Amino acid sequence: MLNDSLIIDLNNSKDVKVLSAKMTTSSTGRKAILGTCQSIPKKPGQIKDKYKCSIIGLENDGPLSLQRCMVSCSCDRQKFMFEYALSKKGAAKIKFSNGEAPNVTNPNMICGMCKHLISLSKYIIKRKM
Repeated sequence: MLNDSLIIDLNNSKDVKVLSAKMTTSSTGRKAILGTCQSIPKKPGQIKDKYKCSIIGLENDGPLSLQRCMVSCSCDRQKFMFEYALSKKGAAKIKFSNGEAPNVTNPNMICGMCKHLISLSKYIIKRKM
């Protein structure tokens, strides 16, 4: 069931707009992208939340799009499903969640990314950042 959910995130990423994406460096001197993403409203007048996303490279050189990375997004899906699992693999820090294992939402600790991070990843790959 969770694997189907990951495919849905991939498909739904096309409905996300990257509002901003800034190349910067992390506190450890690594390449990083800080972005803001928002789902595209499906109905006129509908207001969607904006989410803070980051992708930080773990390598010393080369394009960020070709590196192993640490990721973060402030949305509930990333927070309560993937952040803890990714932190156990060194691909995230506990930043937005409560730090507890996702025993209900992701009991098998499957690593993944929300549609916002997928959209930001596509953005940096397309621009060869």
